[in-house]
Amino acid sequence: MGDPIAEIIEINPFIVVAQITEYDVSRIQKGMTGYVTLASGEKFEGEIRYIAPSSNSKSRTFTVELLVLNGNPHLPVGETAELRLPVGKVLAYAISPGHLTLNEEGDLGVKVVGEDHKVVFYPIDIIKTSEDNIWIGGMPESIELITIGQGFAATGQEVVPVPETSEPTHSASVLNI
Repeated sequence: MGDPIAEIIEINPFIVVAQITEYDVSRIQKGMTGYVTLASGEKFEGEIRYIAPSSNSKSRTFTVELLVLNGNPHLPVGETAELRLPVGKVLAYAISPGHLTLNEEGDLGVKVVGEDHKVVFYPIDIIKTSEDNIWIGGMPESIELITIGQGFAATGQEVVPVPETSEPTHSASVLNI
């Protein structure tokens, strides 16, 4: 007696539930706009309606819920999704991870051609990664990235840059984070 015999699912609006790191939770707030991409490729915009007041004791992440108005009555419930919550803008470069290198102290960065054609090492901030590239920040707005032989070019060494294309510099793009 008292066993459930049915489950009623409301798909408009639907709720996207995600886990946010303890680093990122302080950067979001109720009412913020978020963007979700479902495994099917459908994209939706919604509003943060809930941020857990305490973290999960095992993962140290906070539950966040995004409320999305849904006009698709055939949307499957429980589908995997990617949630993006833009918290700011930063100048960043999209480069191949193969262009990353380590300096003598073990810092991750890139080597660029600086003034007087001397190699300069810039430690980088990893902003975002994807299948094809990595978005990095923490550098000037325009650089001449060493893409071939960066492992052999020592910081301070004079080099003769040979552009890969007709445009030898890499310019930063504004990336929503």
